[in-house]
Amino acid sequence: MTEELLRMLEQSGWSPNRRVPVEQWTIPYMSAGFSFSADALRILENYGGLTVGGFFFNPLDSPDADLETLGYWEDWLETTLSPIASMSGGGLVFMGVDNRVYMTFSGVLWDMGSTLEDALQSGRGVYLGRAFDPSSHISF
Repeated sequence: MTEELLRMLEQSGWSPNRRVPVEQWTIPYMSAGFSFSADALRILENYGGLTVGGFFFNPLDSPDADLETLGYWEDWLETTLSPIASMSGGGLVFMGVDNRVYMTFSGVLWDMGSTLEDALQSGRGVYLGRAFDPSSHISF
């Protein structure tokens, strides 16, 4: 972890031993059949409720936090995804079982980095694809 990232985390209220309950963020997803990896739960326990460089560690606070979107991207990526944060501007941030971090915003999927640390340090993603938008489909 870089000194700059460590300083940014500490300024946000983070500490290595910080632990918060995660049920407020996980129960809505879990009751709909989604699961959270152990690593994603640890991230929510350690960062939950904090804002760090545009990441707000509340995965319910995003217009893209709907279950249909999450299910679509799980199928598309062929992996289990765990919502961990929202982004300033409205994106939903989630983590794959391999700890890769993704963000979806307005139906577009971005690869944010191979780890949360990468995602926090770069704050930018690589475009991966766009979800099918039924409102854009023209039928005859």
